[in-house]
Amino acid sequence: MFDDNNKTTSHYIYMRTICAIVFVTFTFSYLFFYQSDVLTLTQHILSGGKTHYQPLIGSLLITLLLFLVQLGVYFLTRIRLRFHALTYFPSLLLLAVLTNIEPEIIQNKTYIHWFWAAPLLLIIYVFAVFLVKQYQQIETFEPKVSFAIKLLWINLLQLFFMFLFVGVVGSNNDILHYRLKMETSILRSDYETALSVGKKSLISDSSLTMLRAFCLSQKHKLGEDFFTYPIVGGSESLLPDNDNVKTYLFPSDSIIKLSKRKSVYYDYKLVKLLLDRNLSLFVKELGKYYKIDSKLPVHYKEALTLYAEKYPSEKAIFQDEAMKADYLDFDKMKHSHTDKMARMSELRDVYGTTYWFYYFYGV
Repeated sequence: MFDDNNKTTSHYIYMRTICAIVFVTFTFSYLFFYQSDVLTLTQHILSGGKTHYQPLIGSLLITLLLFLVQLGVYFLTRIRLRFHALTYFPSLLLLAVLTNIEPEIIQNKTYIHWFWAAPLLLIIYVFAVFLVKQYQQIETFEPKVSFAIKLLWINLLQLFFMFLFVGVVGSNNDILHYRLKMETSILRSDYETALSVGKKSLISDSSLTMLRAFCLSQKHKLGEDFFTYPIVGGSESLLPDNDNVKTYLFPSDSIIKLSKRKSVYYDYKLVKLLLDRNLSLFVKELGKYYKIDSKLPVHYKEALTLYAEKYPSEKAIFQDEAMKADYLDFDKMKHSHTDKMARMSELRDVYGTTYWFYYFYGV
């Protein structure tokens, strides 16, 4: 049996200390760096927007509370040696439940699926603790450094699988995380940071499209950079409708109001026509708001180049030989592969940030 008075308990204390450090480091990092936006949304909805979640303070407090839960479980169960890491399971189960958030669950203020899952897991845990306690009566501690190292790795392996459980159960919806990170930045008027969120990812939805359009409009770059992002939802995704296109943290009414300002309204109007692929009306409207020259936003020049190539009988109102050469290369690449997926991949790699790619392949 394990002897509390034996000098070799220093190895056991070392293992406990390492496990505690690993647990605290994982929990704080997981909360602060990955789930802070989700917890911001949770507090925002549950408080009706009256209180605001502070990521650093919140992560520290939750980590401390979960560690205190672990200490309580340890003093109740006295699980030691090979299975000491099991004392962290209730804390990690709470962490998983806390971060297993989907907006619909929060808005309905219900965690129905955890009403049966969490108690069931705890019942299994209690049974496992009972078996471990029986085994612990015959468990021996070897006063060797090699055994201490073995003991440490056995417990770290258990912690690893419990961390994996938290990662699988917790909210890992990329689109949700992108939207919340963007809205958090928008609340600070930090549009540059908001636009960097998920920029290299092809994953998107109509609400992300709306948020990016808003940020670009505030930086007066809607006609310059809008089609460099993946677009979902067409022209209907430019503004919130509080149904398929909506916000969680930043007021939708503010986006609608700001989009109607004279300095950005015309860009919304022109981009809407481009999203609808209405090139004829776009060409007619463009001259009302912009001087047709080389200083036009790049997507507007791409649209004019496309229009000139599609309707050669029409008098070209804008010509850029370099851009025309790029479009002809794009057109050639459209017919370079018989395999549709290979053709799409090649075009996306070279011209995926152009209006031309959206016009022919966007949805």
